[in-house]
Amino acid sequence: HSIPADAAAMGAAGCKTCCEEDDTNTQMITIDSLPVIAQTLNTKAQSGLLGGSLEGQWWRKGDRCLLGKIQGDFMHWERMYRHPKSPLKQISSDRISICLEGETHLGLIVYTKPGYKPFIRWSDGEIWTMEP
Repeated sequence: HSIPADAAAMGAAGCKTCCEEDDTNTQMITIDSLPVIAQTLNTKAQSGLLGGSLEGQWWRKGDRCLLGKIQGDFMHWERMYRHPKSPLKQISSDRISICLEGETHLGLIVYTKPGYKPFIRWSDGEIWTMEP
């Protein structure tokens, strides 16, 4: 196989993609833009689980016992529980997990009505609310 004499050397020709013609909402990523991209990603990561919608104090439904406070990706327990902060992970748009004393529990985030605060129904049967 031979290469045509008029073929451009690799890297010397302009790169064209299938959507280049009409794509006006994209930006070229350059070395100069990397700090801005990193800052944007860091800000989004700091917003917490589900965009921060779970941030705040949480009570156990039934006995209305204050459990602690979700900040970022952690549950900070009330002192009486003597637990270190527990990591929370977002599984999907309506599911999270928490690791407590080496055991992982799955939680379903439930919104009863638009604008209302959610509650969490945990795999062990416990329900947490944001209002006592």
